[in-house]
Amino acid sequence: MEDRDDRALSQKLATPTPDEIDEVIDAVTGATWGERNRIMENRFAERLSENPDAVPAFSPPGTPLSQA
Repeated sequence: MEDRDDRALSQKLATPTPDEIDEVIDAVTGATWGERNRIMENRFAERLSENPDAVPAFSPPGTPLSQA
């Protein structure tokens, strides 16, 4: 019997380009944790608005996906 996690198979993966990786590294280098979180949240929201099908489902902690 194959042991696997079907949830992982159903997740959307938003594979970044090398340029996007470099942008993130440049953006968060030297930033505080709070700044890093805001930077990443903004990048996620930007990508979500551009192409919702290309990013994983997300909702803030404690919020069901159906209410996000």
